[in-house]
Amino acid sequence: MSLPKRDGVNGRYYLIHKPDTSPDVLAEADLCIRDILDGAARENHSAYPTVVRNHNGTPFLPDQLLERLDGW
Repeated sequence: MSLPKRDGVNGRYYLIHKPDTSPDVLAEADLCIRDILDGAARENHSAYPTVVRNHNGTPFLPDQLLERLDGW
């Protein structure tokens, strides 16, 4: 899988609520949600905003993951 360039502040994370979001990015977001539920996700507070990473290291904004989880 080849993920596109990160589109968040300074390329720190992926935005997942855009009309043209790559299906690969959405799959990584779903994996991140699964990792959160399983206790395997990691958070990074080193810069603002805080990001959550799945076990592959793919970073997302916590609030976008919560919004996506609401649709599960």
